[in-house]
Amino acid sequence: MKMKMVEVFYRPFPTVFIPKPTKPRVFFLDVNPLCFRGSQRNLGAFARWLALFFAHVSLRDPVVAYKAHRARGVGTGADTRVVNVLCKCNVPVVRVHGYEADDVVATLTEQVLQKGYRVVIASPDKEFKQLISDDVQLVMPIPKIGRWSFYTLRHYVAQYKCDPTADLSLRCFMGDEADGVPGIQHLVLGFGRKTALKLLLKRDVNVQFDDSWLSTRNTSNDTYVLADFILKLNGEGRS
Repeated sequence: MKMKMVEVFYRPFPTVFIPKPTKPRVFFLDVNPLCFRGSQRNLGAFARWLALFFAHVSLRDPVVAYKAHRARGVGTGADTRVVNVLCKCNVPVVRVHGYEADDVVATLTEQVLQKGYRVVIASPDKEFKQLISDDVQLVMPIPKIGRWSFYTLRHYVAQYKCDPTADLSLRCFMGDEADGVPGIQHLVLGFGRKTALKLLLKRDVNVQFDDSWLSTRNTSNDTYVLADFILKLNGEGRS
């Protein structure tokens, strides 16, 4: 019996990568801060940032974007022009009188997440950072380089060394200069963000409110007690 040598070429089937189904995105754009430079309206900047947002952030995503902005300046010609621009772009404008944009967007974000969407919030307002999660990210305008930049859960943890759920607690310690709310650092020398983070990481701050705390207290010893507390946190407690 004769045998023939047969060359067999094995060609593996190409690997097919099936992408995981991605959740659709809803964009919330906090319009009002983009319309102002200080206390003065700057509609030119608004138009520029809006154009950049549409071109480079939303990437013509078919999911409708919600837009919410504060009621400051309602009824002025400038405000009407802003609304008209958004309407002409087929963008629904959500505005609730008596509430600020962060309140409106936070409420809508919760509802949208329950429907299985991801959320992108476009705003320079730092208060939105407390909403960041795996399904919620921010995109903020950076004037120095003239573009929008994404800010995600990974960025937040790298910057603050904690979870966004602690953002509100941090603000209780540090205050909010943008809203004129002073922080404890104005009372205690050396108390900064790092010390506040130490406190949050070392202590359970989830306590229940006690009505007795509403009574007037003696504040004359505050400076000494708080300064001593900071020293103890740093392992340098007084004897």
